Formats: sequence, structure tokens, C-alpha cells
Amino acid sequence: MKADFKPSDIIKVSPTQLAEIFVEYYGKKLSLFNEKVEASRYAVEIDFRTTMDEANFGFAKIALGYVSSCLKKMGYHVKLVFAEKPLRVIISTRNWDDGEWVGLISYNSSLNTFVLSKGYFNKSDKSVTLKKSVDIEKPYSGQNMSEKLKSLMDFLKKEPKVKPPEITVSLKRGPKT
Repeated sequence: MKADFKPSDIIKVSPTQLAEIFVEYYGKKLSLFNEKVEASRYAVEIDFRTTMDEANFGFAKIALGYVSSCLKKMGYHVKLVFAEKPLRVIISTRNWDDGEWVGLISYNSSLNTFVLSKGYFNKSDKSVTLKKSVDIEKPYSGQNMSEKLKSLMDFLKKEPKVKPPEITVSLKRGPKT
């Protein structure tokens, strides 16, 4: 391992200064750790000013977190997307290969509903091309959504991989000008 400093950079510090450096360094690490904990799938911020939309959004995060952990425990490959809207859980049948079938449940915040979709994974741009989507009927629960997504994934496991479209590029030069 290569050091990022030279021996001439080393300075003497008192025990008090060392303690202050230690507290400052680990204080920053701890705040980063707390931010990661607060951004996890189960962190839902609710206080007395919480609106109904914010409460529904929090419920969606918790429900999708349960769906994710349930299907992960069953051996599926799971991706949780909470950093951008719509919130969604994406499940792969085997791996994250190009043309691999995926199932996903997303939360439509404008309609306050959950949507079950199937599609295939595009490895080059790490996106999903949706083929079909249906609203999940109420009542919503982690168990209900997990069962629906598992039954979709059992069906998709039998489907052959989708061959990604070939992109052809012409290497001919344009007209001379």
C-alpha cells in the first residue's frame, strides 16, 4: 500500500490535539453513516406537519422495501430505486444480462397506486424496456404485491431471453463538400 504523504509531513501533536482530530474525523464518518441510515428503505420521516401525500409516499417506501426483502430471500436479483421517482423494485429472473426478463412494481404518486410491469433489461444503458403494465388492485400490502410479483417472475422464468435490437452504423463518409 502506497502512503499519500512523505515522512516530512508528519508533525507532533499533543494528546489533546490528537483527541480533537480523532473526534472531528469520526464525527464526519458518523454523520455520513447517519445519512446512509436515514436514506435506507425503511427510513420514513413523519412529523405533525406531514401531509397525506407524504404519508402515502412513506407507506410506498415501506411496502416496496418488504417486497424487495421478500423476493431477495427467495433468491431473486433485486434492485431498489428510491433515489428518483417513480419509486420501484426491479426483479431479474436470473442475472442482469442484456435482454433478461424483469418484473417490477412501481408507485405512481399522482394516482396513489402501485403498478406491476414486465419488461426486459438493457445492459448498455442500465434501463428497462417495459412490455406490459397493470394496476395492482387494492388493498395494498407487502404480501399481496410480493405474491403478484413472484407469480409474474415464475411465468417469466419460462420465457426465452429477448434478443436486444441490433444497431447498425454506416461507416461510409458523407458527400464531399
